Amino acid sequence: MKKLSVILLIILNSCMFFNEKPIDEKEMLEKRLKEINWQKVDKFPSINNCDAIKNEELEKQCFFDFLSQTIHEKLISNKRKIRLIPDSLKVKVTIYPNGNINFCTQNSIEIDSILKVHMVGLPRIYPAIKQGIFVKSEFDLQVIMKSK
Repeated sequence: MKKLSVILLIILNSCMFFNEKPIDEKEMLEKRLKEINWQKVDKFPSINNCDAIKNEELEKQCFFDFLSQTIHEKLISNKRKIRLIPDSLKVKVTIYPNGNINFCTQNSIEIDSILKVHMVGLPRIYPAIKQGIFVKSEFDLQVIMKSK
């Protein structure tokens, strides 16, 4: 009987070691959200031609070069529809999680409408990725219109 009571006492005391405080899910979520840098994406938007590049900076530059050159070509080919094309153009590019893209300039409504109409038919754009989820990304792209 003594042995049984000692074993029972040991078992009851050992259960106290397993009584850890339960993890609070809200606390964990808040902590994780604070750890995430929301200003930086894990992977920049891309297209098929640039996606094969393994270096992150080169892939990003490839994508920006593609957009800049495409905008330049579309505007130059529609030069007679635009009264005045500036030497340099700042284009705000928004890429949505579904891959849709929007272009907006502060220069003129004419340029914005030409970009909207003529930038259809772009290759498939893969949106930026943050924590394994497609996210909306916005950036300003400088397009040089005058060639040397």
